[in-house]
Amino acid sequence: MEPTVIQRSPRLWFAGGTLVFRAENTVYRLLPDILAACSPVFQDMFNVPQPSMQDSDGYEGLALIYMADKSDELTALFEAIFTPQFFQVFMPRAKATRSLTKTLAILKLSTKYQIDHLRYQSLRLLHVDYTPVALYEIDLHDVRADWKMALQIIPTVRQCNALWLLPSLYYTVREIPLARGRSSANGSMRHRLCRSTPYSARKTETT
Repeated sequence: MEPTVIQRSPRLWFAGGTLVFRAENTVYRLLPDILAACSPVFQDMFNVPQPSMQDSDGYEGLALIYMADKSDELTALFEAIFTPQFFQVFMPRAKATRSLTKTLAILKLSTKYQIDHLRYQSLRLLHVDYTPVALYEIDLHDVRADWKMALQIIPTVRQCNALWLLPSLYYTVREIPLARGRSSANGSMRHRLCRSTPYSARKTETT
């Protein structure tokens, strides 16, 4: 078995950082005060008394915190916090140049770590770019996800309890092509999605 190769995140390794975070095989050297100012979850984490660090517990002499998140998702969150000059997802640019994957990652982790301003911005972009709520916007394809994007967005929106975005996403899923020989599978997919919709979302969708 090949040894695990640990990689530093090049834009998230600060000389003044006093903590190292590890997600999968990526490490970040960050300033805990900034994270604590953004997130009550991180603030509580840092306030918990820690045992004395053994050499095997740290990374290059610094305390090491293991994160259960995916490295690409945590990188997106940390970049949004620490390096906004490199992370342009929230800039008023054309929709085509924004990353849906990064927007969903930030929504997911900003909800988990209670970083309200990033959660708000993520939801705002999803609404503006992919999930209109006004009836006159529903059939404007430049402000609505196609069915493949809708299937990518729905799980994160449900996980983050942003249920008001679901009606237009489920409306879009109706466009899954029913090609010959595949109609049964696609029909079953739509049926499963509708059955998995929370009651509050179904109520909103029918009002």
